[in-house]
Amino acid sequence: MKIEIYHEEPIEYWCGPDCGDCCVNYVPTFPAEIEDISRRIREPITRFAGLFDSICEHKFLLYNRTGTIGSGTHCVFYDSGCEIHEFKPITCASYPIFINVKLTEDGLFAEVSGESDQPCKTNGERHVMTDETLLEMIKIGARHNAVMAKITSYQFRDSNRYANECYELFLSLELEEAVRILMESGIDEFDL
Repeated sequence: MKIEIYHEEPIEYWCGPDCGDCCVNYVPTFPAEIEDISRRIREPITRFAGLFDSICEHKFLLYNRTGTIGSGTHCVFYDSGCEIHEFKPITCASYPIFINVKLTEDGLFAEVSGESDQPCKTNGERHVMTDETLLEMIKIGARHNAVMAKITSYQFRDSNRYANECYELFLSLELEEAVRILMESGIDEFDL
């Protein structure tokens, strides 16, 4: 499958170690990611996230440190650094990069832009988002969106079961099948 990536060179951002300035906003998270986090930290989903369909279209939102949804307070997983950095959600991994993916007859076309108006307050290190990393994010994002097109939270009363079903499908879903599901669902683009 052909995947084209367009961006102005380079896609870069500055981030300081253990800064956390970006970790205070809503964090929409794919259901399969929530289940993965739950398994890795061995904690129930209700400890760290809630399902809010009206806000984020069948996604979960990570709680803040007060145990509620909202901005202005650090993420529940931030305490002098990200506690789930190795498996953090794609929303966190891609920030402050914006990725718009369109489905075409040949495959996927992604337009990538940096949020240069997000200055780092810590005089952080320069990071460059490579095409290899972008490619992986696009593939993962396509699979996640296909899962949510096939399984919606409205099919389940139990948000834990919803996250588990999404997780199981995500693990088994190849990119080509994900694109087919998206096209059949009438989804011709998505953002990361």
